[in-house]
Amino acid sequence: MRCNTMPSNNLSPQKTAFSRSTLGLGCCALAALSYAASNVCSRQMTTMRLDPVWVTCGKETAAFSFAVGWALFRRRRGLPVFPPRIEIGILILVGLAVQLIGNLGSFWTMGKIGLVIAIPTNSGSQLLTCALFGWLILGERVSFRSGVALGALMIALVLLGLGAEAARGSLTPSDPAGATVPLAVCVSLAVGVVYAAMSIAMRRSMNRSVERCAILFFISGVGIATMWPLSFFRLGLSGMAATSSQALAWMLAASFFNLVGFLGFAKGLQLTTVVHANFLNATQVALLAVAGMAFFHEPNNPWLIFGVLTTLLGILLIDRPPEAVDVVETTV
Repeated sequence: MRCNTMPSNNLSPQKTAFSRSTLGLGCCALAALSYAASNVCSRQMTTMRLDPVWVTCGKETAAFSFAVGWALFRRRRGLPVFPPRIEIGILILVGLAVQLIGNLGSFWTMGKIGLVIAIPTNSGSQLLTCALFGWLILGERVSFRSGVALGALMIALVLLGLGAEAARGSLTPSDPAGATVPLAVCVSLAVGVVYAAMSIAMRRSMNRSVERCAILFFISGVGIATMWPLSFFRLGLSGMAATSSQALAWMLAASFFNLVGFLGFAKGLQLTTVVHANFLNATQVALLAVAGMAFFHEPNNPWLIFGVLTTLLGILLIDRPPEAVDVVETTV
């Protein structure tokens, strides 16, 4: 008996590919907005003199709780959850770097040099590293136009460094040696490299059919496994319990936006290239630069303004992602 089958959708392959790239860009834009909101919450908490380990612990709690629920949901449906051991080991190592260098370093630099310098610096470092690692590890080609955009980012990093040097006196007036600002800039650059490594590891794992819930579970789980004991060691139960309700509210908000940002970024990585996903995520630079000047009265000078504008120019110069992106689709 002959059975006529209908295609799963009425879109042509070209239209389907365009829809995938558009959806990927939309997910990355959502991630950028969410991460921007999370960073504003974190910047607010730096003014409250909260312990960075305790703040990081709070930010990862919501993500890990969501990952556990997601994993249990998949298990009840009979779907795979955890990847092979080698993939787990890679995710754990990346998670350690993200928690101990990325998250702690990001919070510390925001308190020392502010959003205006810290975010463009680590975003530029992240984009440059993603382009290099994406080419070397994933074989993703960087077009001429994207190369020009990366060149603009390199110039932006130089301008931001000059701006940080010019603003050193107002940033750290109690540091006569003036070593804090250069150190914070270097740490911010390292934060970008670590976040880039996380992007590459996430994309590599998804190319090997690792579920997004497993990626979230292990990266956030490393944060829970490290930050809760460190918080207890640094603050004790009494210090943790003494956190004000206002501070807890900011921690909860940062945790929520961080989770939404991670989920949007992970889906965006699944639908577009690493370089394009990180370029879209870097659009938060403008929002956070304005927030830093308007809400936190952070210093500004021509070097910083030109550095932020050049970073935005680099983001705008990036071309559209290719219509076909070789990423394995996974189920919820």
